[in-house]
Amino acid sequence: MKKITFWLVLLAAAVFLPLAARAVTVTESVTLVLPSDSSSYTLSPSSFDTLTVNNSTFDFAISGGASVNLSFAGEKTYTTSGGSSFSSAMQITRACNSSASTLTIRVDAGAGSDTVTVTPSGTCSAASSGGGGGSPSVGGSGGGGGSAPSVPAQVAQVSAPSAPAPAVAGFKSFTNDLALGMKGDDVLRLQALLASDKEIYPEGTVSGYFGNLTAQAVKRFQTKYKLPSIGRVGPATRAKLAEIFGEGGKTPSAVPTPAMPAATGLTRELGPGSKGDDVTALQEFLAKDKTIYPEGSATGYYGSLTTAAVRRFQAKYGISQVGRVGPATLKQLQELMSGIVVAPAPAPTPAPVPAPAPAPTPAPAPSTSSDELPWFLRLTPAPAPR
Repeated sequence: MKKITFWLVLLAAAVFLPLAARAVTVTESVTLVLPSDSSSYTLSPSSFDTLTVNNSTFDFAISGGASVNLSFAGEKTYTTSGGSSFSSAMQITRACNSSASTLTIRVDAGAGSDTVTVTPSGTCSAASSGGGGGSPSVGGSGGGGGSAPSVPAQVAQVSAPSAPAPAVAGFKSFTNDLALGMKGDDVLRLQALLASDKEIYPEGTVSGYFGNLTAQAVKRFQTKYKLPSIGRVGPATRAKLAEIFGEGGKTPSAVPTPAMPAATGLTRELGPGSKGDDVTALQEFLAKDKTIYPEGSATGYYGSLTTAAVRRFQAKYGISQVGRVGPATLKQLQELMSGIVVAPAPAPTPAPVPAPAPAPTPAPAPSTSSDELPWFLRLTPAPAPR
């Protein structure tokens, strides 16, 4: 019985393993930018194994049942290469008009796995749409399939701007923090943005999983834009991403980047074991000074590293080194995090010393002048009788 169960498990693994290989499912449109010319492309709902953004090409690792929907707001020629192992199991469709150029790749279920490289270049002719099965075709004309149907459902998701598009058209702000181990569309969008700068994310892997490569790319982004290099996307990093990739592209927008907003900062006392966004805000603030918090880890948990960092902070600002954020430490942090420069208290003005009272003037000695004697002392005695 055990042997039968074992073989059933192996059979189930063999059946479902190809399905599990498609690790990326794009549920909403994601903007991809090629570093070579900063051209922006929209990746509409798709499913594939991995995507690598190179300097001037996209590499899609795909397997049976995969689909890729790529579009450009304008005329663009898509050249594809690779994927020869699929043979007729892969269909490639191109469509071109004045408002958008689209590329659609479909792989039949049950096919193997391979990598297809997409190279956008030049401009296409509105009459050069085409597609077909077999190995990937090159250029604007399709092989063997004749005139291919357009894909209005995909094109409808891309609006063709009349003015030149910013570096990342349709940028959507990040509303949640992102960290190591997380998955989802937000991570996918983050990776696509970082991959537009090869100095920041040379690997360019867009997988939807926040792994070590993404953490290193986030650290390079933070270093480049003078943020604490912690490898985690917190409030300050989200604000900077919106500033750099948001409306207006790489020209900084009018929205200032808060150094460490006190509103999301500290409103309560903290100590070992505390958790929450305010702990993260504390850690990110302390990480700005490597002499205080050299590790720079912003985890949202108040552990031994945070305790040691708080002690160094307290030593620097003349507060009792207890390693806990009490009233005095909280006040100092709030003042610094809100950008208020604390002026030293003025020295107390000494009380004025009263002038010594003048010595009393002695009363003049009584005069013996007859004019100053009482009348009764001035009487002339009667002459003595004779």
